[in-house]
Amino acid sequence: MKSRKFFYFYVIVIALFNISFITSIFSPKWDEIIYTFEENAIESTSTEIDFIDEDFSDPNCTSIIGVRNNGSNQVLELKDINKTGKVSIKNDWGSHKKDPIIEFDVGKSDEKFTMQFFFSETGIGRIIWLQIYKNDLVSRESGSNWTTIKSDFLNGSNFTHIRLELNDRINNFTIYINGTEEGSFKYDKNSDNGVDYFQIETTQEKDKEYSVFIDNIRYRWFPIDNVVYNTIFSFFEVIFLLVITFILISIKINKRKHQDIHQNRSG
Repeated sequence: MKSRKFFYFYVIVIALFNISFITSIFSPKWDEIIYTFEENAIESTSTEIDFIDEDFSDPNCTSIIGVRNNGSNQVLELKDINKTGKVSIKNDWGSHKKDPIIEFDVGKSDEKFTMQFFFSETGIGRIIWLQIYKNDLVSRESGSNWTTIKSDFLNGSNFTHIRLELNDRINNFTIYINGTEEGSFKYDKNSDNGVDYFQIETTQEKDKEYSVFIDNIRYRWFPIDNVVYNTIFSFFEVIFLLVITFILISIKINKRKHQDIHQNRSG
């Protein structure tokens, strides 16, 4: 009886070890890109800035490396002084990314104006369309409907942290504001291959001169599609479990044979 209990205990221990061992080997590492703007020279502009790959801004609308918090940190400042023009900048990811996590800090000089964030896919357009309208954060869903994510979104001149977790299989995203989940929302357009660029714009509002401040932009994604990864992981896990099970059964059988031989000799 003790031998049988020990065998079952041994099987459980080996199985748990097997799962943790496979997880440590086959769990992919996140790919990550971070922009803090500390490496850029103050007053660098437009595509001189690492983050900006293309600049579509109107005259007198500029992107520049500025400072905040009494000069203690550098930030990306979008300065809209055209009144009828807008700042429009693009960060190209270079390839499509499935189910990315996107984070950034945002602040602005005037709570009454509008700014926009587009997470887009080449060939389809804006997958996620976020807008800060006056002081509310809203999202356009399914190509037409605007949904309020959070009212009184910004806190004065302080930065607010936004985190988006995209799910391309069901075409929605979960959003967190300052670490608090605000819910899940539908994409504006369904994704085929995943987002491959991020665009930020001010809006063409009359009699407005203002600045938008962006900092600590972070992208994270798996190097392979999650579905592919889960399939590979499950396959190797099953194979490994079968091998371990076969070994344990063989040990048990051989042990029983030795016991039978010993009993026969004793008899």
